[in-house]
Amino acid sequence: MVENSRRNILPLSKFEASKAKLDARLKSDLFLEQESGTINQPLYHYTSIASLRGILTSTSFWFTDYRHLNDPTELVHGVSTAISVAKAIGMTRAGPVTEFLSLLIDLLRRQNFDSGLLQFFTCSFSSSRDDLKQWQAYGDNGRGIAIGLSPALFAIEDRIDIAPDERVFVGTVRYQPEAIKKRYAKALHHAVRVVDAAGKTVWFRGMVQAARNLFYRNIANELVASAWIWHSLTSKHDAYEHEKETRLVMIGSNGMLDPFIKTRMRGKEVVPYIPHRMPLKRNGSLAEIIIGPAAPEGAKQAVEDILAELGVEGKVAVNRSPIPYRVFVQ
Repeated sequence: MVENSRRNILPLSKFEASKAKLDARLKSDLFLEQESGTINQPLYHYTSIASLRGILTSTSFWFTDYRHLNDPTELVHGVSTAISVAKAIGMTRAGPVTEFLSLLIDLLRRQNFDSGLLQFFTCSFSSSRDDLKQWQAYGDNGRGIAIGLSPALFAIEDRIDIAPDERVFVGTVRYQPEAIKKRYAKALHHAVRVVDAAGKTVWFRGMVQAARNLFYRNIANELVASAWIWHSLTSKHDAYEHEKETRLVMIGSNGMLDPFIKTRMRGKEVVPYIPHRMPLKRNGSLAEIIIGPAAPEGAKQAVEDILAELGVEGKVAVNRSPIPYRVFVQ
């Protein structure tokens, strides 16, 4: 009885060592990815002229719940790719690795993300300063503006004293299917190596199945929370590749973002969002503002008046898009 009881206990020191090894590998990969994606040119946010006033008055951008973004497959597109990668690797393996992959795939079910235990709010910017499709989709059908923001605004500080609604992560969105698969596969191979190594040890072979499952679940949670969620939030269908999107993301768990969530109406839809403050009026924060190709003649003056009225520091260039585009009113 004593021996059976011991076999049900997960050796914490062994587990912590395995988890630490995986965590170090995943963090190293994400750090290199963040370094390669350092923002060194202005990023643009397409919106309406009316929204410009609201953004500058509140000096904040709205981070939207991922389930209410324009792409209905947000997160799901990436998760589906992750599942396909796990299944492909599982077909070539056996033993503990197969058991681990089966549990991992179960963890990635859609209802686990929709449960509210994990919260994701995002705000999108583009490295494309004058894109017709984005004018049509987000810039009031060409009558709005694109707010160009200085790269300095995207140099996020990683401090432990930052409030949940102020802590954001910056990620360049990937669109090419093969590149997306490689990101998932690289992270998963780290986890598989940890599980495979554990499976060959005496302490692991001595555990009952329930204890093994606990080990698998903790490794799976580490993989998903540390890397795969991030990969999913920064992956989109290749039909959106023209957007050249950089995404700012807030991630919360167990309701930590609840005190900051507000709602707005979009038609009949209630959309949760979180305002995120940025020093938008500070000299140099606004790199330029592009007037949409279908904006009325007085739009440039209207934008300059808003900047002056709201006390934006320094000289902000206001330019009109040269794209030939006309909105037909029926």
